[in-house]
Amino acid sequence: MVYKAFGPYNLTLGDTVNIVYALGAGGISREVAEEKGKEWLSWYRGEAGATFDDAQKNALVATGRDSLIQTMDRAAWAWNRGLDVVNPLPSPDLTITEGPNYINLSWTDLDARFPDVDRYRIYRKRGSFLHDTDEELESIIRERSDGMLWPDGERRKWRVIAEVSANQTDFVDNDVIRGEPYYYAVTVIDDGSRNTSGLITGPLESSIYTNRSTLPATSYQPGEGSTDNIRVVPNPFFASAGDFNFSDETNKLLFVNLPPFATLRIYTATGDLVKTIPHTNGSADNFWDQVTDFNQLAASGVYLLHVSDARDADQNPLPNSITKFVIVR
Repeated sequence: MVYKAFGPYNLTLGDTVNIVYALGAGGISREVAEEKGKEWLSWYRGEAGATFDDAQKNALVATGRDSLIQTMDRAAWAWNRGLDVVNPLPSPDLTITEGPNYINLSWTDLDARFPDVDRYRIYRKRGSFLHDTDEELESIIRERSDGMLWPDGERRKWRVIAEVSANQTDFVDNDVIRGEPYYYAVTVIDDGSRNTSGLITGPLESSIYTNRSTLPATSYQPGEGSTDNIRVVPNPFFASAGDFNFSDETNKLLFVNLPPFATLRIYTATGDLVKTIPHTNGSADNFWDQVTDFNQLAASGVYLLHVSDARDADQNPLPNSITKFVIVR
């Protein structure tokens, strides 16, 4: 609940009053909140040995007022200086390119424009663009009873994965999982030479919010040199299997071991064409959400994946292929 009040003012006709808002946020760190939150949850559930009760939790949360006061003090300091505050350097323009088993990042060369560039910092997030989306939270709760971690032990956050020198303008992320979505941001950190007085001195970092990607980047397996080993996963597909298919993407089918280039056509067992998918990205994978060309969800039944116009990486033609798969709803 927020309550705002101003005045009273003794104004006559033509008088004005300038009201300046300073909005601040403060609190304990996310890491502390997660660590102590698990301890409090153990106490709340009555688990043996748990002692971090409501009173201790409330006392810890109340310490967050110190960071709020600090934030507002800094805002007042900046206002009293007429907002004459040293700004960080602008974030570089970022380009992300998907590749076979890697994701490549490249950015503009700020070192050529700003002599005080010291280094670049690279951030990455798996899963989804934002923290704790509904899909991520549902998956967390399903996988772990404490609701705090993913199965691999990593909570999905924006994390620093590398720092590179001022004269480097690209980075290859080889530590990626095939088919997993990733998001990136690149910030620039100066040498601190412009920021020698004030509340906080030293190097400044540009904002992660300026150039972080909003569309997922995924690595892929390079396309196969033949059409002999094409598979559909899962096969058969059971709608009732839920998370045992592809997590929250309940209707996703994956075609694997594809050639780099081909046309994918999906037919019913009676020969009706329901979906045509151009496969042109050079990978061995392609997804289908089971939505037909008529914008209908594919019904239960036997289907045929027909791969035609296939070509290898050197554009040599490859034989056609037919793979049978089953959908059960």
